[in-house]
Amino acid sequence: MRKMLKRNIYGLDDPGAGVPKVPSEKLARFLPAGLQYACTYWVDHLQYSEYQLCPGSRADDFLYEHLLRWVEALCWMGQSTKTIQLVIRLKLKARSYDNANLYEFLHDANYILSHNKFLLEEAPLQIYCSSLAFAPRENIVRRYFEEMLDWMKTLPWSERQSHRARALERHHGSDATTNTSILELQGHTDSVYAVTFSPDSKLVASASYDRTVRIWDATAGTAMQTLKGHSSWVYAVAFAPDGKLLASGSGDRTVRIWDIVTGSSTQTLSGHANSVLAVTFSPDGHRVISASRDKKVRIWDIVTRADPQLLESNSAVHAVAFSPDSKLVASALNDDTIRIWEVTPDAIPQVAQITKNWSTSSLAFSMDSSYLETDQGALIVDNRLQLPYSSEVKVAFVKDGWIGLGDMNLIWLSPEYRPSCLAFRDNFLALGLRSVLEKVIRL
Repeated sequence: MRKMLKRNIYGLDDPGAGVPKVPSEKLARFLPAGLQYACTYWVDHLQYSEYQLCPGSRADDFLYEHLLRWVEALCWMGQSTKTIQLVIRLKLKARSYDNANLYEFLHDANYILSHNKFLLEEAPLQIYCSSLAFAPRENIVRRYFEEMLDWMKTLPWSERQSHRARALERHHGSDATTNTSILELQGHTDSVYAVTFSPDSKLVASASYDRTVRIWDATAGTAMQTLKGHSSWVYAVAFAPDGKLLASGSGDRTVRIWDIVTGSSTQTLSGHANSVLAVTFSPDGHRVISASRDKKVRIWDIVTRADPQLLESNSAVHAVAFSPDSKLVASALNDDTIRIWEVTPDAIPQVAQITKNWSTSSLAFSMDSSYLETDQGALIVDNRLQLPYSSEVKVAFVKDGWIGLGDMNLIWLSPEYRPSCLAFRDNFLALGLRSVLEKVIRL
């Protein structure tokens, strides 16, 4: 088994690949009958022999080195439940030989397997991803195998660090302060509805049902400002391109512009007849777009403070985006329609493109304006503004419990990390949670 077991034994590209995706001929090729027998029955042979599971024994070394590879193989064989039973039996045998370190190791292995049983039945490679990443920070198995999360720059943490974990750190000489990666930003008193990053990714802004906007240090997790002034839920928030101003949209039907250094409101933009669901700045920072349940998009010039341009639709608008050259505005409607408008400051906006049956909660133009990034994939916008089509451009998303890229599932989100809203910037992912916390994950 030592020589034949490998991480990702089938060499799959998709960490979220399910068992049905692996053809039977591959199963026989990479998991031949002899290896399947060894994986399934070596614990039986160990238990009914006189072999002692002592520290430094071959079985002891095998588990510390190959536990996850062995689990992966068993899960591809449809043996996730049996895997838990085998680990429990090994744990009891380790205790009978006073192998305290291995007992604790297998105890924590059982925790991971039990909490991820159904996930591993469907996607065995998640033993190296979600199962490790969302295990408690003190979990010994996670600590032993965290290098297998090398595709993530830092690791999530969960739960508190116990006395047992601190004792383990002293025993193994490790520094637990180097592995934090999910920051819990606490302060809102109600659910977080929207999150966004500053252009330099150093700050996170969050909008909440508690009627406030909060600005956080994305690295330290400390609160920088609490912006108060809206009289209803805050649905949307966006940084200006220079990172000095912030726009927010609220159920009080207004858009507010904030100075993020002083925390003061510099402008209140009124005119919408219903809740403002989305806001964004133009690339030069001179204009702000707001989208509302009143079926209208307004383009505000916050420098000249002239009357806003009005883009009318036939359904509530919940997402908007400016193209990098400021010539196009995209809007996503509740009727699953995306509209692209040609806009110039001195002309009446014109609808240039309409795409139906495209449901998305987020919009962003690519740097060359050739496609729109959405949470359902990329939507091509060609130079002549003809009908768009789906592309192969890979766009990150969170859907059905998965963080994914393109059509590939990367990591399963445990229920406590399911977001009510999210934002991507570079390799950072911010999740707004209904539990009144925000999580910042660095991928």
